[in-house]
Amino acid sequence: MSVLYVMADGESVGKTMLCASLANNLIQDGYDVVVAKLHGDSNGDIQRYKEKFSFNVEQPISESVADAKILIDKYNGEDKIAIIEGSSEISAEEHVEFLSGVDASILIVTTADINKAEKVVPVAEKLSNKLKGVIINGVSMYQGTYVSEVLGPFYENANISVLGTVPEQRILLSLSVNQIADKLKGRFLSKNGDTESLVESFMVGGFGMDPGQYSFSTRTGKAVIVRGDRPDVQMSALQTDMNVFIMTCGLEPTEYVQYESAEEKVPIIVVDTNTLDTMESVSELQASAQFDHVKKLKHSSHIIKGNVEIIL
Repeated sequence: MSVLYVMADGESVGKTMLCASLANNLIQDGYDVVVAKLHGDSNGDIQRYKEKFSFNVEQPISESVADAKILIDKYNGEDKIAIIEGSSEISAEEHVEFLSGVDASILIVTTADINKAEKVVPVAEKLSNKLKGVIINGVSMYQGTYVSEVLGPFYENANISVLGTVPEQRILLSLSVNQIADKLKGRFLSKNGDTESLVESFMVGGFGMDPGQYSFSTRTGKAVIVRGDRPDVQMSALQTDMNVFIMTCGLEPTEYVQYESAEEKVPIIVVDTNTLDTMESVSELQASAQFDHVKKLKHSSHIIKGNVEIIL
């Protein structure tokens, strides 16, 4: 029916997010969809497609160019939509050479960067009419004018269609409670509630003259980082929406706080590092975030449907 090949101008641009979101939206619309990834999968995206999102996945017999082309030819002859994720492990030149011999519609995922846009143009020229256009991902709230007044006209002058701009999504940089515990080398004092829930923000225990719950209520879906011997801060945090406690300095909270945490279904992670060092470790966590959670898929699918136009 149709083969859509998605490539990117670099790593960590959002290619897997886009492929998964497009596949999910098409499935919701009643289409028969299959997903694949060619030329290597060191990030384990295919496994996530299968296990996390329950997509219909089919891979070529090997990573050879010949087998990849056989797979694409197969889906050009079937009544399905195939979304093919091109690997970032090969260069743009290798993508172009491979795509010259297959029948597929091509999308390029990029970011709001004029330097990257300048590199996309020669690739687009070689792809010719197979290229449907580019999608600009991760546009921050401050880049809207830049995209509309600089990048948009730049692509238009190069005869490249901008099929959509996708706003930056904080939730895509989040990790689950379990992942945070693992990366901080913490131990669970309790696993109350959902340890697969996503943590979208972090707050540090300790506040000024305002009541603690007032400060903590400014964020939802959060982790609260606090010394284990601060029941006053912990009880204030428990009066707000939160996903996990990270107790620092290797100190366990009082039995009463443990009881209230269990009542509110808030898991407790204890780490040996102090609060400052823990915060420094937390600041590095986002770099390890992957597109690997059903909540991320649901959120991104909604964003993609509202911001990207794909004509199959």
